Amino acid sequence: MKTAGGTLREHLRRTRPHEELYPTPKVDAPYKANVKVGLLRDLPEERRRHIRFYAGHFPLMVREYIRPAPVTLSVLRNPVDRTLSLLKVYSTRPEFQGWPLERIYDRPFIHKWLVHNHQTRIFSVQASDNPDSFMCPFPLDAARVALAREGVASIDVLGVTERYDDFVAEVAALTGWSFERMKDFHVNRGTWEITDAFRARIAEENSLDMDLYQYACALVEANRPATDAPVTAEGRAGTGDGASVRPP
Repeated sequence: MKTAGGTLREHLRRTRPHEELYPTPKVDAPYKANVKVGLLRDLPEERRRHIRFYAGHFPLMVREYIRPAPVTLSVLRNPVDRTLSLLKVYSTRPEFQGWPLERIYDRPFIHKWLVHNHQTRIFSVQASDNPDSFMCPFPLDAARVALAREGVASIDVLGVTERYDDFVAEVAALTGWSFERMKDFHVNRGTWEITDAFRARIAEENSLDMDLYQYACALVEANRPATDAPVTAEGRAGTGDGASVRPP
């Protein structure tokens, strides 16, 4: 599974009227609308008035372009597991057939824009960066790390994949939408040889994301009911694409 957020989005695509979701292939540009900030910002009012759920691979700051102000949802994933899952998705593409995952990991575009401290970047992009997409070429310094933490803490419904059912239950209570018999979409069921050394390399090279994920786990833990089992940052399950629900 590439992301738990992707599973939620795919479920809604299959159960909600397509015009309520942005982007949706039946209405919006299939790829560009999933990543291009400007397309969301410049949506015609006629399209906006039908949308109840925005879910794409956007930086958090796109919420500033949604009116009325949305309720924000996001699921974060253990960065090592998120990265491995992403690489498995890419390994199914014809140009990467037969490649070991570590070789795909080292591809410059994939490593720079889709892996390297990716969740920290997504949560730290600002409107003042004038982003075209999540691919903003700024250094991830201490100020960006602080912005990413502020962004995660500001999410209205925050989840981590180890408590994904709790996250879905909270979204259901918020929206009144049904998530019965929900299943995982885009699940990779193949087998790959993944060494402990490669896992350790991913964790070391994405240390900012590891710290951000642990911070998210702590926030989820602090907000859980006292009777629930604790959540930790050691799980094997994952970024969440951000999502926004427009109030009814």
